[in-house]
Amino acid sequence: MDRFVSVRRIGLLAVLLASLAAAPDALRVLWTATTTLFANEGAGRFTAIAGSTREVSPDRTGGGAEGRLVSVTGRLEASEPVGDPELFVPGRFASVTREVETYAWVERVTERSRAVWGGGREVERVVTYEQAWTSTVVLPGGFEHPEGHENPTPRWSTLLQFPEAYRIGAWSVDPGESIALGGRTLARGDVGWTDVGATLSWGADGWAYSTAEAEQRPALGAQRLRWMVVDASAEHTAFGRARGGRIEPIEWFDGISLVAVVPGTRSDALAVVSALDGVVRWVVRIGGFFAVAWSFATLLSPIAVVASIVPPVGFVARITVGVFASVAALLWTLAVIGLSQVGHSPGLMVLLALALLLAARVWWGERGHRRYAA
Repeated sequence: MDRFVSVRRIGLLAVLLASLAAAPDALRVLWTATTTLFANEGAGRFTAIAGSTREVSPDRTGGGAEGRLVSVTGRLEASEPVGDPELFVPGRFASVTREVETYAWVERVTERSRAVWGGGREVERVVTYEQAWTSTVVLPGGFEHPEGHENPTPRWSTLLQFPEAYRIGAWSVDPGESIALGGRTLARGDVGWTDVGATLSWGADGWAYSTAEAEQRPALGAQRLRWMVVDASAEHTAFGRARGGRIEPIEWFDGISLVAVVPGTRSDALAVVSALDGVVRWVVRIGGFFAVAWSFATLLSPIAVVASIVPPVGFVARITVGVFASVAALLWTLAVIGLSQVGHSPGLMVLLALALLLAARVWWGERGHRRYAA
C-alpha cells in the first residue's frame, strides 16, 4: 500500500487558540521583513565591497597593499590536479563538484482541512509513497510507514574536491576560505575515466547513469551523476584582503567571510557581482512581500476562525482575509521600498523636503486666504 489517509477533528477553541498564539510570531516576521526590505534598498552590498578594493598586480605581492581590500586578476592555478577519486583521473580543474541523484522511495505528505458546522476543522492527512529521482535518500526507519518502502544505501554521494591551494600569479588563496563563482558542467570527453567510471552509461540529458537501463527504466537504487567543474588556468579575479602574500577572506555578510573568485577580468567580475546584487535585491523584495502577506493573514485569522462556525460564512471570510492581506502587503512593501529609496538617496531626500515645504506653503497660503475672506 502506497497511500495512507488519516482524519482528525480539531475543536473550535483549539483552532482559535492556535490562531491567537501565532500572533507574536506574525509580528516578529512583520518586523523582520520590514527592516530587511528597508535595508535592502541601499547601495548594493556586494558591489560596494568589490568596488572599494584596490587592484593589485598579480606578478608581485606587497606594494603597499598589506592589510587592504584588494582585487587581483590572473590565471587561476591549482596546487595539484583535481578529479573524482572514484570515477575519473585528475585534470586541470580548480574544483570538482559531484552531484548525485538516486532512484528511491520518496514520501509526500499533504494536509487538507475543511470547516465543520459549529466551528473547528476536520483535517485529512494523506501520506503517499512513490519511486522517483531524488538527491536525498531516506534510509529504512525514516518514513512514517516504512514497511515496503525500504531504500537501499546509495553507493555514491555528493562530493566536493579542491586542491590544497590556489594561486593567482604571486598571490595564494586558500580554497577552504573561498568560493569560486561560475563553472561549467563536465562533458564525457573532458577527462580520462577510471575502470569504474567507464562503466557509467551517459544519457541524452547530460547525466551519467549507473546502468544502461537506468535512464529509461530505472530500478530502485539506481543512481545518476553529473559534475560541475571550475577550470584552472582560466582568467579569474579574486576579491579579498592582502596579508603576507595571501588573499584572505573579507566579510560579505554578517558572520560570512570568504574570498570571492569570479571568472574574467576585474570589470567582468564587477559586472557579475552587480548582477548578483540585483538578483538578491529582487529575491528579498519578493520574499519580503510574501512574509508581510503571511503576517497580515495570520493576524487576521481569528476573524475567519470565528466566522467558520457557519462554514459558508467562514469560506467568504477566509477569501476576504486573504485578499485584504495580499493588497495590504503589496501596499506595505511598496511603501517601505519607496521610503528606503528616498532614505538612501540624498537627492531624493532633498526633492522630498522641497515638495513638503512647497505643500506646506500652499496649505498655509490657502488657510490665510480663507481667513481673510471670512
